[in-house]
Amino acid sequence: MRTNLSVDQSPCLIIPGKKPVDQPRYAESNKTPSRFGWVVLMVMALLLLVPAAAISKQGGGGNGGGDDSPPVLVDYGDVFGDLIHILRDDLTGQPIFAQRWVEMPEALPGYGWGYCQIGVDVNGEEIPFAPYSCELAPVLPEDVIEVDYFGRLNASRVQERNQRMHFNETITNIKQAVRLRLDPTGRLELGFVDPEAEEGEPVCELDTNESLCVWTTVDSPMENMALYQRMMKYGHLATDPEELDLWWHGDPALPTPFHPALDAGDFTKFEYAGLDSMLPDNDFCFGDTFDKTCAEREKLTYEDFNTSAELLGAAAGKHNFITVDLVQYLNRFLLITHSTVFADATLDSLPAMYRDCWPETNADPWKEGEEPPLDVDLSVDLVYGDCYVAAVDSSIPNYDDFSNVQELFVDFG
Repeated sequence: MRTNLSVDQSPCLIIPGKKPVDQPRYAESNKTPSRFGWVVLMVMALLLLVPAAAISKQGGGGNGGGDDSPPVLVDYGDVFGDLIHILRDDLTGQPIFAQRWVEMPEALPGYGWGYCQIGVDVNGEEIPFAPYSCELAPVLPEDVIEVDYFGRLNASRVQERNQRMHFNETITNIKQAVRLRLDPTGRLELGFVDPEAEEGEPVCELDTNESLCVWTTVDSPMENMALYQRMMKYGHLATDPEELDLWWHGDPALPTPFHPALDAGDFTKFEYAGLDSMLPDNDFCFGDTFDKTCAEREKLTYEDFNTSAELLGAAAGKHNFITVDLVQYLNRFLLITHSTVFADATLDSLPAMYRDCWPETNADPWKEGEEPPLDVDLSVDLVYGDCYVAAVDSSIPNYDDFSNVQELFVDFG
């Protein structure tokens, strides 16, 4: 039996499902809220009084670094069970989704092309899907590996304003320090003048013996995570000294508040310590005056990734273990590939990839409104050897209805 497809009702390639059964309804005039209903109404009223920015983690912006970039409506990790080990490109870390004929979202009754993350077990073997679904059907429940080992890195889920507060605090401490260095584990250390030094004694200076300084390690997980976020977004730690601190709340009679920013003297501390990878790769940034181009994003270098890895290690717990899945999910929480009101997206991002296992699509892709061939069993994927893998773009079927394939990912290539 052939089922005709139509695009008059929906732009998606779907097969309409059964018509919903009508249910009897009470007359609206006879309804009265229950006690539970009154509670819901009160909560909704309170939420209406809360500014939208206060309940939004993203804070605005889109993806990929453009002001006109469309927002990507992905789940930012509120449900741990959704974060599992999945099939990824070995080099770049991009997820590879399976293009499958599935039951469409509730708003689009019927069947059509969907994009499902491919779960893998501890040996990297792919976990099969349930028919016509993105749900996994593992042989054993433990085959699905949840990424529930964030530990201290769970702090990445806080609001962006909290992340920036810790970044600002670290920058302020760097400015107050006399010199910098790394400890044996790669954490940033700040050297200060010994407050108990006797008058006339030599004190901590840029080129004096390190033992004259009082050293403090940047060991706060939140501060290291904030440094990691900035390095992954910008490739350096320099910020614009004229950037307004929109989160500042204090006496309105005080001068206009700005975020703390490194200056030429601070750059010298980094250079002297051999920490150039934390600075902009721009010769104009080392003069007496600040060039605003120094606060702009740069392509990440090999050294930038090494520095970011050390900062990530300092932010993690002593018993954390790091996987590519954890890092890509962490980057999602930290909005590394997104532009927000307060920070641009990284320049090093890639779209997801998808695997098409249907030979008919290789030569003559099915078009919207067409039926699939009758001799193809759409309940399961074909032999994977018949598949081809490509980068996701907006031309694939039902792109707008599957937010997971709209997300961008850090390019670790």
